Amino acid sequence: MQYRLLLTSILTTSLLAAAGCSTTTVADLQQRAPREVYKTDKPTDEVTRCLIENLGRLGAPNIIKRPDGTTVLHFTLENDTSATFTFSPGQVEVRTISRIVPFRKRTEACL
Repeated sequence: MQYRLLLTSILTTSLLAAAGCSTTTVADLQQRAPREVYKTDKPTDEVTRCLIENLGRLGAPNIIKRPDGTTVLHFTLENDTSATFTFSPGQVEVRTISRIVPFRKRTEACL
């Protein structure tokens, strides 16, 4: 399990370096189309806690509660935002820095 964490971190860092990417921010990812949109009836706080527990290897988690009522959970790995989860009533939008960021199975387990 820890080997997979290390491997994911190394792959993500290597891809960013190879692509010559600059720092990716939450705003950068929020401008991209979602990779997935999930429906959920669970409370945002419950899903957020589960995602933090299950996806911690994507980086340090941060939560932004917006005035419009949406909540954004984002993970930052080595100064780059690797994934964002935007919660609005009844749904979660997922955006990731790369297609190799593994999130589907663990996200679906939280919903």
